[in-house]
Amino acid sequence: MAASAPATHVLFNLTDFIETTPQLSRKTLVVEPRSTVFGNGNNVITSEKRFYNVGTNASVTVSNMVYGLYLCSVWGTTRTSIFRIYVPDSTNLTNAAYIIVGSGPGLLQDNGRYILADP
Repeated sequence: MAASAPATHVLFNLTDFIETTPQLSRKTLVVEPRSTVFGNGNNVITSEKRFYNVGTNASVTVSNMVYGLYLCSVWGTTRTSIFRIYVPDSTNLTNAAYIIVGSGPGLLQDNGRYILADP
């Protein structure tokens, strides 16, 4: 049996530019893997989107994420905010704010290489 990669838990605390939580409460967070499909133990990790309802405190924890690049979007009242996170190879709880690697379309740097960041 092949070894499994560690699974990280990522906490998303969402707020708008004037830091008022209620405006982003009860919104939808979409998380989509952007890394290449790979094997993890006996499983194939695919790029299926996952949808999370953000609670009244504008916070949600996504558990058991395998390492790699993820496209995240928050469906707000008037616009969608897009950003990317790079989940580390660990079993810890981390905050999404600490692992943001870019936002919007453009180029991202990954381990010293530039990769296309498509929304």
